[in-house]
Amino acid sequence: MSYPDEYVLPLLERAISARNNPKTGTGGQSAVARELGTSPSLVCQLQSRDYPESSKGKWYRRIVELFGNETVQCPALGTIPLLDCSDERDKPSGIAPSAEYVRQRQMCKKCPQNGGKP
Repeated sequence: MSYPDEYVLPLLERAISARNNPKTGTGGQSAVARELGTSPSLVCQLQSRDYPESSKGKWYRRIVELFGNETVQCPALGTIPLLDCSDERDKPSGIAPSAEYVRQRQMCKKCPQNGGKP
């Protein structure tokens, strides 16, 4: 799923503002960058719409996951927050603790939310 600038950039701006130091009014961009797992300069590029169109999809999705209120319909868990979906998607598939876990991992891989085909 792709998200338009008009939806993502206000989420990013609010996240930065919420993390700014109340005394200085700065620092929010660095805090958001840490949460996203990237550099403050990339956050700045996203803010100013100066990031390559072909690469911004992954960052927009991560911004929505972290700072939005989206929910998705998970075939294994029902309706869950998008952030929980990404956490489930990113779990390792190594040694499975149960058959249910294996079924859930298989469903997750096939889920359209994660680029799979049902």
